[in-house]
Amino acid sequence: MAVPVLTAVSDAVWESHLVAALARGDLGVAVVRRCVDLADLLATAATGQARAVLLSADLRRLDRDALSRLAVAGVAVVGLVPPGDEEAERRLRQLGVLHVLPSDATPEQISAGVRETVAGP
Repeated sequence: MAVPVLTAVSDAVWESHLVAALARGDLGVAVVRRCVDLADLLATAATGQARAVLLSADLRRLDRDALSRLAVAGVAVVGLVPPGDEEAERRLRQLGVLHVLPSDATPEQISAGVRETVAGP
């Protein structure tokens, strides 16, 4: 069964490509909702319909409280950063995001990251 995933990515074009790439049925993940902002993400996560979220480092108002709320909802977080953007990666890691991937990662790498993050340490 595919891991149900939310997206919360600030760049609509990039997010569209991401969702299309993950739409293949053989990757073990299924995007169940594309969230438009942090409030939408937190509300959707609270419904229990997803086990993970792919979010961009520049998501407005992303903070430790939001990440705590995602954890309480049982939603694992995979951060996506522009390739080589060490500042964005550092910001996500300082907030507590353990799994961070470059936004140009392959669909296979992203889906593997989601599955690993959901499985836990």
